[in-house]
Amino acid sequence: MCTNAGSYECESGLEIVSLSYFLVGGVKYGKRRNEMKKLFLGLFLIFSLFDNAYSSECSSYYLVNGYGGGPVSTITEDGNLRVNIHMWHEAHSKVYISINLFDNHTGVKLGNRYKGDVWYGFLKYCISKDGSEIVFRSEDNNRLVWSLHFSSFTKEFIDKFNSDFKESFNDLYKIRYFIKMYKDEMLLSKQKNMFLQAKKQEKKLKNILYDTQYKNFKSKNTISAYTNFIQKYPKAPQVKDALQNCYSLVKSQNNIAGYEWFVKTYPDAPQVKDAISKIHQLAFDEAKDIDTISAYNTFIISYPMAKEVKEANTLAKELERYKYTDTFPAWVRKVMPNFLADILNKIFGIFSSDEKKSRALLIKAKQIERQGNEYNGVERAGYIIIANRMYDLLQEEYNDTDATLRFLESEEFKDFIRTFKTAMRSINDKLDHISRYSAEILQVSKQGLSEASADRAMSKYKTEEYRKWQKFMHFRDKGYN
Repeated sequence: MCTNAGSYECESGLEIVSLSYFLVGGVKYGKRRNEMKKLFLGLFLIFSLFDNAYSSECSSYYLVNGYGGGPVSTITEDGNLRVNIHMWHEAHSKVYISINLFDNHTGVKLGNRYKGDVWYGFLKYCISKDGSEIVFRSEDNNRLVWSLHFSSFTKEFIDKFNSDFKESFNDLYKIRYFIKMYKDEMLLSKQKNMFLQAKKQEKKLKNILYDTQYKNFKSKNTISAYTNFIQKYPKAPQVKDALQNCYSLVKSQNNIAGYEWFVKTYPDAPQVKDAISKIHQLAFDEAKDIDTISAYNTFIISYPMAKEVKEANTLAKELERYKYTDTFPAWVRKVMPNFLADILNKIFGIFSSDEKKSRALLIKAKQIERQGNEYNGVERAGYIIIANRMYDLLQEEYNDTDATLRFLESEEFKDFIRTFKTAMRSINDKLDHISRYSAEILQVSKQGLSEASADRAMSKYKTEEYRKWQKFMHFRDKGYN
């Protein structure tokens, strides 16, 4: 069994003799002693039995030279496993053991084990008949040094593996369990090939399941059906198609609440960027229909990363220009052409105070800036954009007033400029990866539209959109929860 010429056989009877010695010695020593000592020796006996139980299957031991002897090659009795044992000696009398396991039929290496700092110059080892155990003991006092167990090479294991493979091959859930049960085992070449075959079969069965189920869900063609499929089979290759079909149904409703639902439900979907763009466009269209400073400001605060913010800011600025420079009520400009209103404004402007009007504009801009200071990041950005627009208007219309000059020279204004630049950099960075911040975008819009200062018409529009979407999902898209 062993190719090492210097083998030393040690029959298992030697183990029985050593145990008998402990047993007799323990009883003899325990006579006329207290029960505690008897208990101690009894426990010692149990541990001794446990220590020797590892080698119960070994019929003989072989001696291995730990001082530079060549590797020992052993084949198990069933012929399946070849074990190469190599020992070497280093300083301080320490011996190191390396074991390489090979499939004896194919020569393929199955794995290896290593143990260092063994304090014995000569060791003896045995391999159980079924190849499930390798035991190392010291040659001088028979002390257990190392034991390894390889149950995956036994006949019982191989028979069970083959039986489980056959039984589970055509059942997806059974074959998944088979793979889970045997994935960490060290297998012989034949069983390893069977295991790889099982993994391919699992993939094939999964694809069949995915195809069948997706056809069923797709036939319903509802948002809820596609959502249920994606939730149930998130790794299915059909998820990509399901997402597109689901988004097409959302898009058919062209509703802010619907787009927000999609962004919230599928934040990593490739359609998220388009959905966010649709949200921005719908909200801006509504702000333009309302056409008030309040509506535009609510849009900017709620959607500071929208590309429409620039246009919204321009439109709001023109309305503010009239509000803070006109010397007559706002309704006058609505009932006459702008050029007549401008002429009228210049006439009455002779009797008005620029200082008073500039101070009113400055106070309003500061109020908006301070309101934004309650927030951080993108939630604050919209307020900063609006305040910056009003400060620009202040410089354009009232650049020579004392209020304007004092403010432009103040540290407060310099701090604002730094804040504004930081906010713009933050927005630009997030625009480059807008889909990453989908949740934050929704939170900002929710916050902006729920503010007490939010435009009532914009808030009403958002509420109505939400109700329409809920009605569609619950009554037309059957099965949605």
